[in-house]
Amino acid sequence: MTARYVVVPFKRWHLDWLYANGAPALLTPDLLAVMEGSNWRTVSLDTGETIMCGGAIQHWPGRYQLNAFLTKSSGRHMRFLTNATKDFIARLSGRIEFTVRCDFPAGHRWAKLLGFDVETYTMRSYGPESEDHTMYVRHQ
Repeated sequence: MTARYVVVPFKRWHLDWLYANGAPALLTPDLLAVMEGSNWRTVSLDTGETIMCGGAIQHWPGRYQLNAFLTKSSGRHMRFLTNATKDFIARLSGRIEFTVRCDFPAGHRWAKLLGFDVETYTMRSYGPESEDHTMYVRHQ
């Protein structure tokens, strides 16, 4: 049976589904308010299972930071998520940044599939748990 996807505007309570599936509970109330008031979306299956929350934070005109929070079961749906993310990115213009934990090979593969190039291989202690990240950038 083919999965049916439901894409809706992000609401902070959507993260409860992600937290239950292993996403880190690291977001501040201020950041959640920005996410709710912008272009963020939640992707769920028609069964009600949430598989991704993501969007772009605009730092200023022409500079965006792309973010995606996925669950352990998102991997089975990467074709849809990749195509939907490419469509989303196509509506942005300027510099788009995307970081990936250095120790997350699947994230690096996804960044490249999305058309990003490495700008900085190792940004020490960049993440919220002091993990190292790689900075990917795309200009359009």
